[in-house]
Amino acid sequence: MKNMKALRGETTAIGTLIMFLLFLFLLGGVWLYTGGPEQSQGEGAFLNPSWPFGGGGTYGQVPGFAPGGFTQGDGNGIGENQDAGLPQQQFSFLDFFYGFRGNSPVKDSPYAGMVTLETGNARSSDPKQEYITLRTSYNLEKSITLSGWSLHEDAGDIKVTIGQAAQIPFLGQVNVDSPITLPANSIVYITTGRSPNGTSFRANECTGYFEQFQDFYPSLSIDCPDPENEILINPSAVAGDSECLTYIQNAPRCILAVNALPPSIHSSCQNFILNQLSYNGCINAHKNEPTFYRNEWRVFLNRDQEVWKNQNERIRLLDENGKVVDSIGY
Repeated sequence: MKNMKALRGETTAIGTLIMFLLFLFLLGGVWLYTGGPEQSQGEGAFLNPSWPFGGGGTYGQVPGFAPGGFTQGDGNGIGENQDAGLPQQQFSFLDFFYGFRGNSPVKDSPYAGMVTLETGNARSSDPKQEYITLRTSYNLEKSITLSGWSLHEDAGDIKVTIGQAAQIPFLGQVNVDSPITLPANSIVYITTGRSPNGTSFRANECTGYFEQFQDFYPSLSIDCPDPENEILINPSAVAGDSECLTYIQNAPRCILAVNALPPSIHSSCQNFILNQLSYNGCINAHKNEPTFYRNEWRVFLNRDQEVWKNQNERIRLLDENGKVVDSIGY
Protein backbone atom coordinates (compact mmCIF):
# COMPACT_ATOMS: atom_id res chain seq x y z
CA MET A 1 0.00 0.00 0.00
CA LYS A 2 2.83 2.39 0.84
CA ASN A 3 4.44 1.68 -2.52
CA MET A 4 1.15 2.40 -4.29
CA LYS A 5 0.75 5.72 -2.45
CA ALA A 6 4.33 6.68 -3.27
CA LEU A 7 3.74 5.82 -6.92
CA ARG A 8 0.56 7.88 -6.99
CA GLY A 9 2.44 10.79 -5.38
CA GLU A 10 5.17 10.63 -8.01
CA THR A 11 2.58 10.47 -10.79
CA THR A 12 0.82 13.52 -9.36
CA ALA A 13 4.12 15.44 -9.14
CA ILE A 14 5.01 14.58 -12.74
CA GLY A 15 1.57 15.63 -13.90
CA THR A 16 1.89 18.93 -12.04
CA LEU A 17 5.29 19.54 -13.61
CA ILE A 18 3.93 18.80 -17.10
CA MET A 19 1.01 21.19 -16.54
CA PHE A 20 3.41 23.88 -15.33
CA LEU A 21 5.63 23.46 -18.40
CA LEU A 22 2.60 23.57 -20.69
CA PHE A 23 1.48 26.77 -18.95
CA LEU A 24 4.92 28.33 -19.52
CA PHE A 25 4.83 27.25 -23.16
CA LEU A 26 1.37 28.77 -23.57
CA LEU A 27 2.44 31.96 -21.82
CA GLY A 28 5.48 32.23 -24.14
CA GLY A 29 3.23 31.81 -27.16
CA VAL A 30 0.96 34.59 -25.96
CA TRP A 31 3.99 36.81 -25.32
CA LEU A 32 5.27 36.29 -28.87
CA TYR A 33 1.79 36.83 -30.30
CA THR A 34 1.45 40.16 -28.52
CA GLY A 35 4.79 41.52 -29.77
CA GLY A 36 7.50 39.47 -28.09
CA PRO A 37 10.91 41.17 -27.95
CA GLU A 38 9.67 44.11 -29.99
CA GLN A 39 7.20 45.37 -27.41
CA SER A 40 9.90 46.58 -25.02
CA GLN A 41 11.28 50.05 -25.79
CA GLY A 42 14.79 51.33 -25.18
CA GLU A 43 13.55 54.08 -22.86
CA GLY A 44 12.57 51.77 -19.99
CA ALA A 45 14.68 49.88 -17.52
CA PHE A 46 12.16 47.32 -16.20
CA LEU A 47 9.66 45.22 -18.07
CA ASN A 48 5.99 45.52 -17.17
CA PRO A 49 4.82 41.89 -17.64
CA SER A 50 2.89 40.96 -20.78
CA TRP A 51 -0.76 39.91 -20.65
CA PRO A 52 -2.22 38.19 -18.62
CA PHE A 53 -0.01 39.52 -15.78
CA GLY A 54 0.31 43.11 -16.96
CA GLY A 55 -0.15 45.57 -19.75
CA GLY A 56 3.29 45.25 -21.29
CA GLY A 57 5.72 48.13 -21.89
CA THR A 58 8.50 49.46 -19.70
CA TYR A 59 9.10 51.96 -16.99
CA GLY A 60 12.17 53.59 -15.53
CA GLN A 61 15.07 55.18 -17.42
CA VAL A 62 18.28 53.43 -18.42
CA PRO A 63 21.34 55.73 -18.59
CA GLY A 64 23.01 55.57 -21.99
CA PHE A 65 19.96 54.05 -23.72
CA ALA A 66 18.08 57.26 -24.41
CA PRO A 67 16.82 57.45 -27.98
CA GLY A 68 18.12 61.01 -28.35
CA GLY A 69 21.72 62.02 -27.84
CA PHE A 70 22.38 63.22 -31.38
CA THR A 71 23.09 66.77 -32.37
CA GLN A 72 21.53 69.19 -34.77
CA GLY A 73 24.86 70.14 -36.32
CA ASP A 74 25.91 73.08 -38.43
CA GLY A 75 24.90 71.73 -41.83
CA ASN A 76 28.00 69.73 -42.69
CA GLY A 77 29.62 68.67 -39.48
CA ILE A 78 29.57 67.92 -35.80
CA GLY A 79 26.90 69.85 -33.96
CA GLU A 80 26.38 70.90 -30.37
CA ASN A 81 22.64 70.80 -29.59
CA GLN A 82 20.72 67.74 -28.48
CA ASP A 83 18.16 66.34 -30.91
CA ALA A 84 15.26 64.64 -29.11
CA GLY A 85 13.13 64.15 -32.21
CA LEU A 86 14.89 61.11 -33.67
CA PRO A 87 13.10 57.78 -34.04
CA GLN A 88 13.45 55.57 -30.99
CA GLN A 89 15.45 52.38 -31.10
CA GLN A 90 13.67 49.22 -29.97
CA PHE A 91 15.20 46.80 -27.49
CA SER A 92 14.30 43.33 -26.34
CA PHE A 93 14.38 41.76 -22.90
CA LEU A 94 17.59 39.93 -23.87
CA ASP A 95 19.28 43.25 -24.61
CA PHE A 96 18.85 44.29 -20.98
CA PHE A 97 19.57 40.80 -19.63
CA TYR A 98 22.91 40.54 -21.44
CA GLY A 99 23.74 44.23 -21.37
CA PHE A 100 23.87 45.11 -25.07
CA ARG A 101 21.77 47.17 -27.42
CA GLY A 102 19.51 45.84 -30.15
CA ASN A 103 20.92 45.16 -33.62
CA SER A 104 19.13 47.93 -35.47
CA PRO A 105 16.73 50.81 -34.92
CA VAL A 106 13.24 50.97 -36.34
CA LYS A 107 13.48 51.75 -40.04
CA ASP A 108 10.48 54.00 -40.51
CA SER A 109 11.50 55.96 -43.62
CA PRO A 110 9.62 55.30 -46.87
CA TYR A 111 13.09 54.84 -48.43
CA ALA A 112 13.97 51.93 -46.12
CA GLY A 113 15.06 48.98 -48.23
CA MET A 114 15.68 51.22 -51.24
CA VAL A 115 18.86 52.83 -49.84
CA THR A 116 21.44 50.90 -47.81
CA LEU A 117 24.58 51.76 -45.87
CA GLU A 118 27.83 49.79 -45.97
CA THR A 119 30.82 50.06 -43.64
CA GLY A 120 33.28 50.86 -46.43
CA ASN A 121 36.52 51.92 -44.75
CA ALA A 122 34.97 53.55 -41.68
CA ARG A 123 37.51 51.90 -39.37
CA SER A 124 40.39 53.92 -40.83
CA SER A 125 41.98 56.57 -38.59
CA ASP A 126 43.08 58.60 -41.62
CA PRO A 127 40.30 61.05 -42.60
CA LYS A 128 41.48 60.91 -46.22
CA GLN A 129 40.82 57.16 -46.30
CA GLU A 130 37.87 56.97 -43.88
CA TYR A 131 34.66 56.54 -45.86
CA ILE A 132 31.29 54.82 -45.71
CA THR A 133 29.29 53.66 -48.72
CA LEU A 134 25.67 54.25 -49.66
CA ARG A 135 23.84 52.32 -52.39
CA THR A 136 20.45 52.52 -54.04
CA SER A 137 18.51 49.42 -55.01
CA TYR A 138 18.18 48.04 -58.52
CA ASN A 139 14.42 48.19 -57.89
CA LEU A 140 14.31 51.92 -57.17
CA GLU A 141 11.53 53.31 -59.36
CA LYS A 142 12.04 57.03 -58.77
CA SER A 143 15.27 58.97 -58.24
CA ILE A 144 16.05 60.09 -54.68
CA THR A 145 17.47 63.46 -53.66
CA LEU A 146 20.19 62.62 -51.15
CA SER A 147 21.26 66.16 -50.23
CA GLY A 148 19.78 67.11 -46.85
CA TRP A 149 19.89 63.56 -45.47
CA SER A 150 22.13 62.97 -42.46
CA LEU A 151 24.35 60.42 -40.78
CA HIS A 152 24.20 59.97 -36.99
CA GLU A 153 26.44 58.16 -34.57
CA ASP A 154 23.96 56.00 -32.68
CA ALA A 155 25.27 56.62 -29.16
CA GLY A 156 27.30 59.79 -29.56
CA ASP A 157 27.03 63.46 -30.39
CA ILE A 158 27.94 63.34 -34.07
CA LYS A 159 25.63 64.41 -36.87
CA VAL A 160 26.79 64.88 -40.45
CA THR A 161 24.53 66.40 -43.09
CA ILE A 162 25.08 65.30 -46.69
CA GLY A 163 25.55 68.35 -48.90
CA GLN A 164 25.60 68.95 -52.64
CA ALA A 165 28.06 68.06 -55.40
CA ALA A 166 29.23 69.24 -58.81
CA GLN A 167 27.42 67.47 -61.63
CA ILE A 168 30.54 67.95 -63.78
CA PRO A 169 33.75 68.88 -61.90
CA PHE A 170 35.84 71.35 -63.90
CA LEU A 171 39.53 72.06 -63.53
CA GLY A 172 40.80 75.62 -63.31
CA GLN A 173 37.43 77.19 -62.55
CA VAL A 174 34.87 77.48 -59.76
CA ASN A 175 32.51 74.51 -59.66
CA VAL A 176 28.76 74.94 -59.24
CA ASP A 177 27.21 72.47 -56.81
CA SER A 178 23.70 71.07 -57.13
CA PRO A 179 21.58 68.57 -55.15
CA ILE A 180 22.69 64.93 -55.41
CA THR A 181 19.95 62.99 -57.18
CA LEU A 182 20.40 59.21 -57.20
CA PRO A 183 18.79 56.85 -59.73
CA ALA A 184 18.57 53.09 -59.26
CA ASN A 185 21.82 51.14 -58.79
CA SER A 186 23.88 54.14 -57.66
CA ILE A 187 26.79 54.24 -55.24
CA VAL A 188 28.02 57.13 -53.08
CA TYR A 189 31.35 57.21 -51.27
CA ILE A 190 31.15 59.59 -48.31
CA THR A 191 34.72 60.42 -47.29
CA THR A 192 35.58 62.20 -44.05
CA GLY A 193 38.57 64.14 -45.38
CA ARG A 194 38.98 66.92 -47.91
CA SER A 195 38.46 66.45 -51.62
CA PRO A 196 41.77 66.08 -53.52
CA ASN A 197 40.36 68.27 -56.32
CA GLY A 198 38.48 70.66 -54.03
CA THR A 199 34.88 69.54 -54.57
CA SER A 200 32.36 66.73 -54.20
CA PHE A 201 31.34 65.44 -57.62
CA ARG A 202 29.58 62.92 -59.79
CA ALA A 203 31.94 60.58 -61.64
CA ASN A 204 31.95 60.46 -65.42
CA GLU A 205 33.91 58.77 -68.19
CA CYS A 206 36.65 61.38 -67.91
CA THR A 207 37.24 61.58 -64.14
CA GLY A 208 39.84 58.81 -64.35
CA TYR A 209 42.26 61.58 -65.35
CA PHE A 210 42.15 62.81 -61.72
CA GLU A 211 44.02 59.71 -60.57
CA GLN A 212 47.21 60.73 -62.41
CA PHE A 213 48.03 63.52 -59.97
CA GLN A 214 45.72 62.91 -57.00
CA ASP A 215 44.87 60.04 -54.67
CA PHE A 216 41.24 59.04 -54.15
CA TYR A 217 40.03 56.33 -51.76
CA PRO A 218 38.80 54.11 -53.20
CA SER A 219 40.51 54.80 -56.51
CA LEU A 220 38.56 56.24 -59.42
CA SER A 221 37.97 53.92 -62.36
CA ILE A 222 40.47 54.31 -65.20
CA ASP A 223 37.89 53.98 -67.97
CA CYS A 224 38.43 57.10 -70.07
CA PRO A 225 37.83 56.92 -73.84
CA ASP A 226 40.47 55.02 -75.77
CA PRO A 227 43.02 57.56 -77.13
CA GLU A 228 43.03 55.86 -80.52
CA ASN A 229 39.28 56.33 -80.85
CA GLU A 230 39.70 60.04 -80.10
CA ILE A 231 41.38 60.42 -83.48
CA LEU A 232 37.92 60.22 -85.04
CA ILE A 233 37.07 63.57 -83.41
CA ASN A 234 39.72 65.38 -85.46
CA PRO A 235 41.27 63.02 -88.03
CA SER A 236 43.00 65.85 -89.87
CA ALA A 237 45.26 66.41 -86.84
CA VAL A 238 47.09 63.13 -87.45
CA ALA A 239 46.67 62.82 -91.20
CA GLY A 240 49.91 61.76 -92.90
CA ASP A 241 51.86 61.52 -89.64
CA SER A 242 52.57 57.85 -88.97
CA GLU A 243 54.72 58.60 -85.92
CA CYS A 244 51.88 60.64 -84.43
CA LEU A 245 49.45 57.81 -85.05
CA THR A 246 51.80 55.29 -83.43
CA TYR A 247 52.23 57.53 -80.38
CA ILE A 248 48.45 57.87 -79.87
CA GLN A 249 47.84 54.14 -80.39
CA ASN A 250 50.29 53.40 -77.56
CA ALA A 251 49.07 56.14 -75.22
CA PRO A 252 47.44 54.83 -72.00
CA ARG A 253 43.92 55.79 -70.98
CA CYS A 254 43.37 58.69 -68.56
CA ILE A 255 46.98 59.91 -68.76
CA LEU A 256 47.92 63.44 -69.73
CA ALA A 257 51.24 63.69 -71.58
CA VAL A 258 53.64 65.54 -69.28
CA ASN A 259 56.95 64.67 -70.92
CA ALA A 260 58.24 66.36 -74.04
CA LEU A 261 56.73 64.89 -77.19
CA PRO A 262 59.00 63.60 -79.94
CA PRO A 263 60.11 66.58 -82.07
CA SER A 264 59.35 64.62 -85.24
CA ILE A 265 55.59 64.81 -84.47
CA HIS A 266 54.19 67.85 -86.26
CA SER A 267 52.58 70.70 -84.30
CA SER A 268 48.93 69.91 -85.14
CA CYS A 269 49.32 66.41 -83.71
CA GLN A 270 51.11 67.74 -80.62
CA ASN A 271 48.23 70.16 -80.00
CA PHE A 272 45.78 67.28 -80.40
CA ILE A 273 47.65 65.14 -77.84
CA LEU A 274 48.03 67.93 -75.27
CA ASN A 275 44.49 69.28 -75.57
CA GLN A 276 42.26 66.41 -76.64
CA LEU A 277 43.91 63.68 -74.57
CA SER A 278 43.29 65.56 -71.32
CA TYR A 279 40.49 65.87 -68.77
CA ASN A 280 39.09 69.14 -70.11
CA GLY A 281 39.40 67.92 -73.69
CA CYS A 282 37.58 64.72 -72.77
CA ILE A 283 34.80 66.71 -71.07
CA ASN A 284 34.29 69.00 -74.04
CA ALA A 285 34.17 66.08 -76.47
CA HIS A 286 31.89 63.69 -74.56
CA LYS A 287 29.74 65.60 -72.02
CA ASN A 288 26.63 65.42 -74.23
CA GLU A 289 26.82 61.68 -74.84
CA PRO A 290 24.17 59.48 -73.14
CA THR A 291 26.85 57.25 -71.56
CA PHE A 292 28.93 60.13 -70.19
CA TYR A 293 27.77 60.06 -66.55
CA ARG A 294 28.45 57.28 -64.06
CA ASN A 295 26.04 56.43 -61.26
CA GLU A 296 28.80 57.12 -58.76
CA TRP A 297 29.31 60.11 -56.48
CA ARG A 298 32.25 61.20 -54.35
CA VAL A 299 31.12 63.25 -51.34
CA PHE A 300 33.67 64.83 -48.98
CA LEU A 301 32.99 66.10 -45.47
CA ASN A 302 36.20 68.20 -45.51
CA ARG A 303 37.28 67.16 -42.01
CA ASP A 304 40.85 67.04 -40.76
CA GLN A 305 40.12 64.37 -38.13
CA GLU A 306 38.32 61.05 -38.30
CA VAL A 307 34.59 61.05 -37.54
CA TRP A 308 33.65 57.40 -36.99
CA LYS A 309 35.01 55.11 -34.28
CA ASN A 310 37.37 52.32 -35.25
CA GLN A 311 35.25 49.76 -33.39
CA ASN A 312 31.99 49.42 -31.44
CA GLU A 313 30.31 51.92 -33.73
CA ARG A 314 26.77 52.17 -35.07
CA ILE A 315 25.75 54.72 -37.70
CA ARG A 316 22.23 55.61 -38.78
CA LEU A 317 21.16 57.15 -42.09
CA LEU A 318 18.19 59.52 -41.74
CA ASP A 319 16.15 61.03 -44.56
CA GLU A 320 15.22 64.70 -44.89
CA ASN A 321 12.40 64.21 -42.36
CA GLY A 322 14.64 62.61 -39.73
CA LYS A 323 13.29 59.08 -40.30
CA VAL A 324 15.63 56.09 -40.24
CA VAL A 325 16.50 54.69 -43.66
CA ASP A 326 19.21 52.21 -42.66
CA SER A 327 21.93 51.56 -40.09
CA ILE A 328 25.27 49.78 -39.89
CA GLY A 329 27.32 48.53 -36.96
CA TYR A 330 30.81 47.13 -36.50
